[in-house]
Amino acid sequence: RIMPPSFFRILSVAIVVFNAHNAAAYLSSVRTSQAFSRECIMQRVIPVMSTVDRRMKSPSALFSCSSASNPTSGTRFSLHERDGYHKFLSSAKKTASQSALFNAAAAVAAVPSDGNVGGGPETKKFNPGPSITFGSSGLKLNLFGTFYGFVAISLGIFWWTALTIYQMIKKIFPKLDPFTRIPIGISHTWGMALMKLTRCYPIIKGRENLETLYGKNPRPAMFVANHSSWMDIPFLSAAIGWNNYKIISKMELLKVPILSKSLTVGGHVMLDRTSRRSQLTTYKKGIEWLKNGVHLCTFAEGTRSRDGRLQPFKNGAFKMAEAVGAPIVPVSIRYAHLVNPVEWVFPFRSARSVPSEIILGTPIETVGKDDAEVLAEVREAMIAALPECQHPLPDTPDSAS
Repeated sequence: RIMPPSFFRILSVAIVVFNAHNAAAYLSSVRTSQAFSRECIMQRVIPVMSTVDRRMKSPSALFSCSSASNPTSGTRFSLHERDGYHKFLSSAKKTASQSALFNAAAAVAAVPSDGNVGGGPETKKFNPGPSITFGSSGLKLNLFGTFYGFVAISLGIFWWTALTIYQMIKKIFPKLDPFTRIPIGISHTWGMALMKLTRCYPIIKGRENLETLYGKNPRPAMFVANHSSWMDIPFLSAAIGWNNYKIISKMELLKVPILSKSLTVGGHVMLDRTSRRSQLTTYKKGIEWLKNGVHLCTFAEGTRSRDGRLQPFKNGAFKMAEAVGAPIVPVSIRYAHLVNPVEWVFPFRSARSVPSEIILGTPIETVGKDDAEVLAEVREAMIAALPECQHPLPDTPDSAS
């Protein structure tokens, strides 16, 4: 994408310092490029900046220079820029920072003026079409969301009926299905049918990494994913497949019709984030499921990210896995926030149109490691598989507790 004007001002003056002879040709190539990706910047612009930084030792004066109004317009630089160049040289002895220019250029290059980075789906404008807004909540619904909601509720009737029948049979035969695998299968069927019918089934990569968990000697694992959308739950379910798992979920979801029955009947682990006692109960129940060979799923951030970027992690999930020596599978959910942003009731477009992807990482062992070490490994693996627009901001801490 086209860089903001401030970037070109910095670039033009830096090139004067480095090599005025080649500046005009280089800036001309920048001007003609309509899609100036971050990769291109890292390969071509940043090395130039770094060289200037090493030679001149003082980048600070560049930012006080007043450059031409259009730095890409021709082969000559303004008097302001030449004057800034001389000021730059005169102040070189007064400053000691060698890396500020490189860091500043990288920061400017990484974040365009409209907040989009890279060349992925986040850079493409999408028109959701006509929509309605619900009262003070501000939640929105468009035509695709209406279609998705209709299919979800229609299938939900059969979902609710099947769970109710199972619940009644379970009361008569309490020892039946001790690990509540059947209701997980019922809910999974609903989710897969819904995503297939609405073209919201994600692209799933890395299933080969789970062979050690599903092979001849199966092992329970903790699946840890990022969270930026309602779609994360069915996406994560699709990635795990037809296996028994329990989701660590917030208590507020018990207010959602049909979903509340699925969470209760399926034996999922419910957490009241305001209660210390509930947190302890959740911890014990999670460990119990892992010991019984059942996978656990959690969103380590504890809540949805409003902008899609990775937020600080909570430590609870990692402690559960460490307590029983279970491996942790890092799950990177890409672009779910572009399918169902937090201000929309249902998805406002299909996941296939983005497309949304689920990247299953290599299981990370927890035996012999402390909380900080495990958290850092999992977080690093997740970030590596996420697109640039979902990377945490530089000042975001790794852990919130």
